[in-house]
Amino acid sequence: MAILINKKIIKTMKIDFRKIQVKGLHGEIEQKDLSEEIGNSMYHSTYNQLELELARDIACKKELDLTKGQAETIKQFVNEHFFAFVKEALVPSLQAVIDYESNKEVEGDMKNHSKNKK
Repeated sequence: MAILINKKIIKTMKIDFRKIQVKGLHGEIEQKDLSEEIGNSMYHSTYNQLELELARDIACKKELDLTKGQAETIKQFVNEHFFAFVKEALVPSLQAVIDYESNKEVEGDMKNHSKNKK
């Protein structure tokens, strides 16, 4: 999916914070709803208005189309405030959003570079 911000198309990817696959102690996979826990924790510890709105969205909307910047913010927050089992479950998905947007930027730069050479 893509959204338009300041006349620039930004690629997004969905993450449903209600359906995070967490590996249990014995390797079994459990589906956990982390939306309230992450949203509330972020809401109560941020000084930034944009992060406050993001925290509300995580807690209330549950499934979000995340931009690279939002994914980086959540990834940093999870890495600093949550236990390893949450990091193990959530960080790869957040990194996929970050990498997806980064790959699109690289592809766009390569296309522009090719056009400039001609």
